[in-house]
Amino acid sequence: MPSTPLSASFLLVFVGSACLGVGWSRTADALDQTAAFTAAQAEAGRTAYRAHCAGCHASDLGGRDDAPALAGPDFLKTWGPRTTAQLHDFVRTTMPPDGAALTAEEYLAVVAHLLERNGAVAGAQPLDATTAVGIASLIKGRP
Repeated sequence: MPSTPLSASFLLVFVGSACLGVGWSRTADALDQTAAFTAAQAEAGRTAYRAHCAGCHASDLGGRDDAPALAGPDFLKTWGPRTTAQLHDFVRTTMPPDGAALTAEEYLAVVAHLLERNGAVAGAQPLDATTAVGIASLIKGRP
């Protein structure tokens, strides 16, 4: 069946709408990459950090002795190129070094606290063990 101007116009509108939909989806995905935890997680993480981490890493996350700083340029140099999942896995499998263990939720909360203290902004989606967002992308352009 030959193409009529009406069907060609319909096709153009349909393809254009589909392209806009793809653009909107990519924009929404990009925005989702700017937040990987909730404010409630970061707050719970502050409490867990004080109870389980501050003894070695200091209450200001500045580190002491052999325990590295968990906020600031040295932390970002080490962890900026990595993902939230990698940070979570490292913290969960190595901390605290005395063998004590936090709950699964406490580990996630501590990671959320570290991200927030390094300039990441909380959002609506909670951090989970499979969240793999680039840490530098969360902090880029933040103080």
